[in-house]
Amino acid sequence: RYVGKTNNNVCVRKKITKEHERTEKGQSLRSSKNNESFTDSKSTHVTENQTNHVAYKDFHRQLRIKERVSIELAEEFARESLQILPENVHWKIYVHLAEFRKRMRDIDGARDFYRVACKLEPYAYQCWLEYSKLEENMGNLGAAREILRESLKILPYDESLVAKAIKHEEKLGNLGAARKILSRLKHASVEKVWRAVLEGALLEARSGNYAIARRVFKYLISHVPWYGPLYLKASNLERNSGRIEEALHVAEKGLREVKRYFPLYIETFRLCERLDLDAQAHTANCTLFLPRTMSMIDKAVNSIHKELNWKIHLESAQACERSLFYVDSSKYNTEEWAPLRNSMAMHCRLGFTNSFLACPQNLAWKVLVAGTRMELCHGNEETARILLARAYKLVPAKSLHLVIIESAKLELFTGNVKTCRAILGKARQENDHEWRIWHASITIESLMGNDRRALEIACQAIDLLPKVGRLWSILLRLLKTAQSEVDFQFRVLQRALLNVPRSGEVCCEAACLFLDPLSPLFDLDRAAKYLRIAQEFTPQYGDSFLEGVRIELLLHILPKLAASAVSRVEQQVYNMCNEGVSSEEIDHFIVNFARSVLEGFVKLPLQANNLSFEQIKQNCVNADPNYGLLWFRCCQHAVDNASVIFDRAVQLILSDISDVLPVYVAAEVRRRGLVAAVCFMEQKSVAANASHKAEIGVHSKVKERMFGAPIVFDSKDNFFVEGRSFITGLSSFGTSRLYSKMSIADKRIAVYGIDSLLP
Repeated sequence: RYVGKTNNNVCVRKKITKEHERTEKGQSLRSSKNNESFTDSKSTHVTENQTNHVAYKDFHRQLRIKERVSIELAEEFARESLQILPENVHWKIYVHLAEFRKRMRDIDGARDFYRVACKLEPYAYQCWLEYSKLEENMGNLGAAREILRESLKILPYDESLVAKAIKHEEKLGNLGAARKILSRLKHASVEKVWRAVLEGALLEARSGNYAIARRVFKYLISHVPWYGPLYLKASNLERNSGRIEEALHVAEKGLREVKRYFPLYIETFRLCERLDLDAQAHTANCTLFLPRTMSMIDKAVNSIHKELNWKIHLESAQACERSLFYVDSSKYNTEEWAPLRNSMAMHCRLGFTNSFLACPQNLAWKVLVAGTRMELCHGNEETARILLARAYKLVPAKSLHLVIIESAKLELFTGNVKTCRAILGKARQENDHEWRIWHASITIESLMGNDRRALEIACQAIDLLPKVGRLWSILLRLLKTAQSEVDFQFRVLQRALLNVPRSGEVCCEAACLFLDPLSPLFDLDRAAKYLRIAQEFTPQYGDSFLEGVRIELLLHILPKLAASAVSRVEQQVYNMCNEGVSSEEIDHFIVNFARSVLEGFVKLPLQANNLSFEQIKQNCVNADPNYGLLWFRCCQHAVDNASVIFDRAVQLILSDISDVLPVYVAAEVRRRGLVAAVCFMEQKSVAANASHKAEIGVHSKVKERMFGAPIVFDSKDNFFVEGRSFITGLSSFGTSRLYSKMSIADKRIAVYGIDSLLP
C-alpha cells in the first residue's frame, strides 16, 4: 500500500489535535492540514511510543486468551484496561468492545462504542469502516451511507473509505453518487489517488460501461506501470467483453513491465489456451499441442521465481490433460491419430513429473492426485493406485480426507462399488466433522441410483453438521428427486433457512421449489425473491444466475399467454364465491379449468425478442461463478468464462422452456385462480382492516389453499412432463447417473465432475 512519509505528518497532526483542544484555532488548523496531501489522510493511526506499543500488544495477547474462555470475560478485561492503558490507544479498545457487543447481539451497545471510537480518533479509518459495516449488516443502508459520508469529510482521500463508499452507493443503485465521490479526486495527483481511480474503473466495468473503463485503465497503466494487478484487471475486462486477443495483448504488456507477477502468467495461459482451441478448425495439430500456450509456459519457466516453477509445470500438465480429454470424443479419436495422442500424453506426464520434483513437500500430494486422475482416465489403473498411495503418505493430516475421497472415487471409477462404500463408511466414522466426506458419500450414492441410501446419509450429515449449506442444498435436491411430499420439502426448507439463512445454495433450492410447475407451491414472485438473496450472499454459485434467466423469461411470457385463461377463471371464481359455493368445489373447478387449458394449448414459437438478459449477464460476469450443478452442465470447456457459459445457458433454457411451456401456463392459471378465490373471500375483511397484518394473513391463507388444492398433474404420465424432472432450470436435465456403457470421458465427468478439469 502507498504510504509515503508518515512519521512527521502524523506528529504534526497529533500536535494540531492537541492545539485544537486548547485553543479555538485548532479546527481551522486541522482542516487545512487534512487537505494538505493524500499522505496526511492515509496516516490514520496516532503516534505511539515504544512503551505504549508494547503495552497494547501485551493487552491484545491477553485479550485473545480470555476471549477463548468467554466473551464476557474478555469484555470485562477490556473495560478494566481502559484505566491502565494510555489514552491514545483507547479507541482500539472501544473497537474491541463494540465487536464483543455485536457478537452478543447487543447492536445498540456496539453502536455506542463505535461512536466513542470515532470521536476519540477520527483519523482511524478502521472505526468508520466497522461502524458502517455494522449498519449495513443490520439493513440500515441509509445510516451506513451517512457514516461513510461523514468519514470522507475527515479523510477525503483514504482509499479504504473511498472504495467502501463507492461500493455502497453501487449497491443502492446510485451510480451518480458513486461517480460524484470519485470526482473529488480530480484535483489530486494521480500518484496519490490512483487506487481510488482504479476502484472507479472497476465500478464502470461492473456497470457494463466497458468503453469508459477501458479508457481509465489505459490512463492508469500509463501512470502506474509497475502495479501488476492493474494489468490483470484490465485483461479481465477485455476477456469478459469477448475480446480475447486484446486481453492477451494487455496481459503480455503487463509481463513486459512486471516480469515476475505470477497471477498475470496464469491469466495469459488461460487466454492462450482459449485461442489455441478456437484455432483448431484451421490446424489439426493445434487441438492437441496448444502451441501458443506451451510457448508462453516456456517463457514463464525462465522468468518467475524458482519456488513457483512447480505451479508452471502443473499448469502445463493440466493444459495437456484438458486437450487430451476434449479430443477423446472428436474426429481425432482414431488409430491414425494414436501416435499424436500418445505424444501429448507423454508431455502431460513430463509436466506432472517436473511439478512433483519442484514443489514443496507439503503440496506434493496435490500433484500426485492430479496425476492419478490423468492415468486413471487413460486406462492405467495400476499406475493410478501407486500414485494415490504415495499421495496418502505425503498428505498433511488436515487434508487427509481429500485423499480419502479420491480413493473412493478411484474405486467407483473402476467398478469396485463395495470398496468405495467401505472407504467412505470408515471415513465418516473417523472424520465425521469433515462435511466434504459426507457430501461425497451422498453424491456417490446418488450416482449409483441409490437415492434412499443417499437420503439416509444426508439426514445423518445434517444432524451432525447443521450449519453447512451445501449439505442442506443436496438434501433438498434429493427430496425433489425422490418426489417426496411437497409439504415435507417445505418444512425441511424452513429448517434449512433457519440454520443457514445466508446460504446461496439453499436459497437457490428454495427458488427451484417455487419454480417447479408440478409443485402446488408454484410462485414466480417468491422464487425471484429467493434468487435475489442467493445472488447476494453466494455470488460464486452460478446456478442462481441461470435460474434467474428462467424467471425473467417466464415473467415476460406467462402473463401474455395466460391472460385470457386467467381472466375467465377469475370471473368464474368470483361468481362462485358470490353464490356461496364451497372452497373444495371451487378448488376442483380451478384445477379442472387449468387441465383444460393445458389440453387445448396451441404451441406457438417462443417470442422472447424484446427480452434482454443483459443485467443478469452483467451481474453474473461481475460475480464470476465457479460451481453449480446447472453451471457445470452448461460449461463445455474448462477455460470457458462466465460470459460464454451464460450465453450457452440462455440458449439451452429457451429451447427447454419452449417444449414445456403449456405446463407452466397451466400452473400459472391454477395459482392465479386460487389466489383470486382467497382474495374474493377475504375482500370484506381486508377492506375493513387494510393493514400489513391483514395482508400477511391473506398470504398465509393463499399458501394453505395452494397446499390443500389438487395439482394439475396427478402423475408424470402426461405427454408434456414424461421424462422431465424440473429439478433445475433445464427440465430435461435431472440427476446424474453412472451407467456401465458410459464412455471414459462421460464417466470422468460423472464421477469427478467437469470442475476436476478446471484450472
